[in-house]
Amino acid sequence: MTDNDKLARERISTDIYENFFVEAGAGSGKTTQLVQRMTEMVKAGIDVSKISAITFTKAAAREFYERFQNQLIIESNNEELDNTERKRCDEALRNIDLCFMGTIDSFSHLILHEHPSEGRIPSDSEVRDDAEMAEIFKREYTAILHHEYGEELFEKYEQFSAVQDHPKLVFTEFISRIINARDAYFIYEHDDIADIDEYLSEEKQRLMQVIDSLMQRKDLWGQTKECLEKNELLEQEYSALKRTWNGNVGGIYYTLGKLDQFRLYAEPESIGILDTSLFAPYTSRGKIAYYTFEIKASDLYRELGEFQYSVTVDFLVSAARAIAERLRRNGELNFFDYKLYLRDMLKSDAEGDGKLIRHIYDRHSYFLIDEFQDTDPMQAEIFFYLTAENPVPNWRECVPRKGSLFIVGDPKQSIYRFRSADVAAFKEVRRLFENGVGEVVQLTRNFRSTVQLKEWFNTAFTKLLPEDTPHQSRFSLIPIEGSDDKSVFGGIWTYRVTIERNSIADDQKKVTQIIRRLVNDPNILMKSKNDTEPRRVRYNDFMVIVNSKEHILKFLREFESYDIPVMVEGKINFGDCPALCALIPIIEAVSSPYDRTAVYGALTSKVFGVTDSELITLRNRGVYPEINAVYNEAVSEFPDVKYALEKLNRLAVKARTMSAVTVFTTVFDELKVLEKTGTAYLEYLYYALELLRSAEEQGEVISVLDGAVFLRKLLDESTQERCISLQRNDNRVHIANLHKVKGLEAPIVILADPRVTAHAPEMRTEHTADGTKCYIFSLSVNRQKKAVTTKQQVAFEDEVLSYEAEKLRLLYVAATRARNALIIADAYTGSGDHAKNNPWEPFIHMADGDFFANLPAKETDEPAPKPVKNADGLYKEAEESSVFVQSNSPKPTYSIMRPSQIKLRSVIESEDDYEDNSDTDIRKKEIRTNAALLGTMVHKLMECLVSARKLPDADKLSAEIIGRYSAVDEYRDMLKNVYAHITEGGYEQNNGMCTDILSELRTADEVYCEVPFCYKVEEKDGTYTVWNGVIDLLYKKNGIWRIVDYKTNAEAEGLDYKYSDQLNAYKEAFFAMTGESADAFIYHIDI
Repeated sequence: MTDNDKLARERISTDIYENFFVEAGAGSGKTTQLVQRMTEMVKAGIDVSKISAITFTKAAAREFYERFQNQLIIESNNEELDNTERKRCDEALRNIDLCFMGTIDSFSHLILHEHPSEGRIPSDSEVRDDAEMAEIFKREYTAILHHEYGEELFEKYEQFSAVQDHPKLVFTEFISRIINARDAYFIYEHDDIADIDEYLSEEKQRLMQVIDSLMQRKDLWGQTKECLEKNELLEQEYSALKRTWNGNVGGIYYTLGKLDQFRLYAEPESIGILDTSLFAPYTSRGKIAYYTFEIKASDLYRELGEFQYSVTVDFLVSAARAIAERLRRNGELNFFDYKLYLRDMLKSDAEGDGKLIRHIYDRHSYFLIDEFQDTDPMQAEIFFYLTAENPVPNWRECVPRKGSLFIVGDPKQSIYRFRSADVAAFKEVRRLFENGVGEVVQLTRNFRSTVQLKEWFNTAFTKLLPEDTPHQSRFSLIPIEGSDDKSVFGGIWTYRVTIERNSIADDQKKVTQIIRRLVNDPNILMKSKNDTEPRRVRYNDFMVIVNSKEHILKFLREFESYDIPVMVEGKINFGDCPALCALIPIIEAVSSPYDRTAVYGALTSKVFGVTDSELITLRNRGVYPEINAVYNEAVSEFPDVKYALEKLNRLAVKARTMSAVTVFTTVFDELKVLEKTGTAYLEYLYYALELLRSAEEQGEVISVLDGAVFLRKLLDESTQERCISLQRNDNRVHIANLHKVKGLEAPIVILADPRVTAHAPEMRTEHTADGTKCYIFSLSVNRQKKAVTTKQQVAFEDEVLSYEAEKLRLLYVAATRARNALIIADAYTGSGDHAKNNPWEPFIHMADGDFFANLPAKETDEPAPKPVKNADGLYKEAEESSVFVQSNSPKPTYSIMRPSQIKLRSVIESEDDYEDNSDTDIRKKEIRTNAALLGTMVHKLMECLVSARKLPDADKLSAEIIGRYSAVDEYRDMLKNVYAHITEGGYEQNNGMCTDILSELRTADEVYCEVPFCYKVEEKDGTYTVWNGVIDLLYKKNGIWRIVDYKTNAEAEGLDYKYSDQLNAYKEAFFAMTGESADAFIYHIDI
């Protein structure tokens, strides 16, 4: 008997000049096959820089890179290979970064940025994320209202706003979905109705006769709570129903929908109602109890709904196309745009001579595409164009060059239909391969699961996926080989949970019991791939799969109560970590010490615990929450406030020479945050730190203020999806949403969360030979339908079939994550019946029985009391036992200096002759104004005046600067005085520096404000000094560079001498950065 699986694997590795379409089942080792094929291509002499591996996620790309790199290392040292092959592998290893390994999004971005003009995008186009695009769409909505898109679209907007009670909400909710489907032709009927009152005049007249009759007999209305709400609504909206409906279709439609099932306790005819078809009798115990108003079943209500749908969809589709074109011109693009514009660019080139396609092919010649079933069908078009020997406009007629296209995927794992993944498109490409593009092979072996599980998979999925249909692919039997180790835990079981009031009551408790039962029993053994002998079950043997990421939190809280370590993929809430919530306000205050709001947040945080009453008392005495308030005598009467301000003051000074990550850890350690907040969800804090560190490395966070903003955004947007990616070898339970588990596996998989809410499909996209079509069935916000049609029933029923098919594929993905055991939630109602809407229900009757019946519980349900540890004692112990305390401090290899830290020259020197003493950020002078703050504001004023093309208004500029630094109004006159001096000829200088600095700069060749610098100097002892700082003003005139440092000292005499070392430091910095010399001067501003 031919081993087709083995033969397919051999051909994948050896037939490198053949195109392959590979169907690879779960656990078949497809990544290994991809890496092996790439390695064989290198050994055959193919340049690694011409190979491109396209993955579905960035994480998959990283894993691919590492595995390919490791394989090249092995082969380059493989003595069994001939010398030529080893050299080729070694060269590929050195040039591995020239091999593209990434997502289709990244690849599209790369190619378009190499060919922006051909792609019709600006060369400086940038990728915008979802949050940025949401803000852009709000901006463009306002632009439509301001007629910036022309009168035709504005008229459509007016109609749209007349049929929607919340037009902006509907627009912002759906415009991105429409824009990201705009490659399709939208199928809908546009009702060109100018006057809805005239169009529905007869139906409206009949309805109003009914409403009028009801209003005359309020004594016959229902009196239940629900009835009273409808009664009140009818009375409130009666006058609106009587008026014209033009301009208020949305409100009328909403009101009528709410009035559905209105109760009338009399026969409709008896109160004069003519159209009795709008009512239906409600029978109780064989008698008519009352009549219900059935407006939703009427032609009138349907016509209003269709009109609302038509106007809404027409406006959104029209707006989407107009906005997309404007954003294309602006270079504000998301990844879908890059993919679409790349496809369009290649198609356009194929309509010509194909010169660009051949040019790109010279650089990217061999494509290996992973997870093909989960990508947008547009991907197939792109790669058929790029690999075509003779490009033609119809991508289906393009024939790829030999060996240039290798596709691998599993249609049974296609679970991202909501992202436009389409099994039908997958099957179409497979047919193209079958018809001459290349070879189609299958990988059916499963190297992941035990024999018991593989046999169960064969039984289960032969029943669930028995045949090929337009919506589904048939399951192929997994070859069964070998036998299982009977000493190792394994099997397929269920566990029982209860549904109460439409929610799961005890799922997290049962899952916790299962985990503890298996971990705590020394007689239950497990054996992983890397284990030589069976061992006890560990936490990292478990994967808990849930259907809704919103339900993850309840499992986390239950696990925490039993000290079960966990790592999470899905939606988390950083606000659940009290330490992080307390830390962020302090970092905000340290980064913005003059921001009263920030300082107030830090003072009242859990770390300092200052009360509002204390701050109110101080405010009544003229003391506001700002960092320099520490020097006010009134603060001395409030020890907690003084202590907090002193701490913040010192941290603010330190923060000036620190990165955001360093400030995070310094504040956390020095203030002993955990001592005040506890350790709940502490891993969220460390994850936030890792995100901050990553943002810093990527240049997204530069300053401490950037870091504070980044962390606050984490806290404010913590409901968005984030993935805590801790090391896989950590001994932690892994919990994940079902859509996040692809590519993952675990010895024991628990299919939890046995309840899903059924949702009717809202859209359908069909990819045909005639083009792509998009059907919109409904648009809903918070489960409330804002537009709905019944005119696309055939497409709707097709989408229902596609949706049901994907539900079966989700079962396949979930079950095949398991290596040894599968434990499935079985839901029951309080009355003991099987609950509905359990997505795992098809598995229930295939299991071997109840888990707890097979393994009775051995422990109580209550968690053991956790030992309470004194945080202060732990901090002291850590300080005393730290290796940094017990060992001699190593000699530093570098130091950080700023010119402002150089000791100033003086006739009488003292230890305090520093402009920027490390012990104080704000000079301790008991004077009316704060010198450091005033100096900062004057610097900002000078920056604005020097850089402005047109002089700003003095009052407005002073007010803005005072507001920016949360300063008191007494500074306003000082700033205006400086403004007047500078704009009217400047301050008299006695050091050779020009007086009228503005006139000087107007005739300069180049002018720069606030120029940052950083450079390294090797000292005589072999250590390094890193110099960094900011030059206030730098300009070039008559070929000579000049550096200007503003000073606001009270004394003007001798400043150039006093600050000569600092000025020399600035000149050295400029020379180190540019290789050019410069003069340096003090410009004294006499305040």
